[in-house]
Amino acid sequence: MARLERRSRRLLRRALAVDTEHELRLVRPPSGRGGRTFMVQAEGRTLAVLRVFALRNRLVRLRESTRKLQFLGVPVPRLLLCNTSHMGRLWRGAYVAVEEFLEGVPLGKAHDRTPALDQLAGSLARLHSEHRDSWGTFGRRKRTGYAGSRLRMARQIVRRLSLVEGLTREEARDLLVALAAWKPRLEALRDFQLLHNDLHFNNVLVHEDGHVSLLDLYRMRYDRRECELSAVAVRLLDLDPCRVSRFLEMYEQQGGKSPEPGLWEFETLLVCLDRWARMLEQARSGDKSQAAWAADQIKIWEKRVRVRVENVRVAGRS
Repeated sequence: MARLERRSRRLLRRALAVDTEHELRLVRPPSGRGGRTFMVQAEGRTLAVLRVFALRNRLVRLRESTRKLQFLGVPVPRLLLCNTSHMGRLWRGAYVAVEEFLEGVPLGKAHDRTPALDQLAGSLARLHSEHRDSWGTFGRRKRTGYAGSRLRMARQIVRRLSLVEGLTREEARDLLVALAAWKPRLEALRDFQLLHNDLHFNNVLVHEDGHVSLLDLYRMRYDRRECELSAVAVRLLDLDPCRVSRFLEMYEQQGGKSPEPGLWEFETLLVCLDRWARMLEQARSGDKSQAAWAADQIKIWEKRVRVRVENVRVAGRS
């Protein structure tokens, strides 16, 4: 639990409209999510979520993203306080944002995920309708290095896989050659959409009435829709063909544009490689129960990655 300075308490009370007789406390979230995320509580009741950022651009991005998604009709927490100066001695030189606390459960703990995923498809369709020239700081920022950044990410992931013995040196070299063949195609891309950029089970909140809200908006950026749709397919749908097909169908029915097949394979491969690398790293961490749990998962994902590698090779040559 963290203590608040007098000035910090005053700012929080004003933002939350809390009486002075109630003591405010900061408590770590149950999920342990984020080293600088706290729950603001009074008399055992959670009032808001407080986030501390070391970089001001994260705070500005959160503020602009919240405004934009509210304008688009995408359910997100309201921003109650957005302080561009430090807030008490506890966070000297840091930046603080206070968000509305929403009741609900993460998507990973929902009993029936299908309605929630359908709602998520609609939210992403509205979000991806915004192109880079249509809004704010993200749109004004010059768009450079897309191909370079994606290939750098690919090289980093392949290197991690080589270190944890997921790929041999020859396999890693061949894979990098196959991915590098995509550079001209990636450099030709000019159409970018606004993405959440950090979708996983804990960042999608399901309410009692079935509605879905998106959390953690400070990582949003402009990029290709295939980046986000491939992350949903791998992280939320586990690449299940039926579930992925249904999600994309709902996405297109609500105004989203279908992903380009070749680019979809490329982005899905990057997410698959990253997930496979994380599994191997966890299995090598020394935790026997984790290693035993991951053994079958690693075998399954190894097969999926090999299939994606072949698909990307074929698409890159075409």
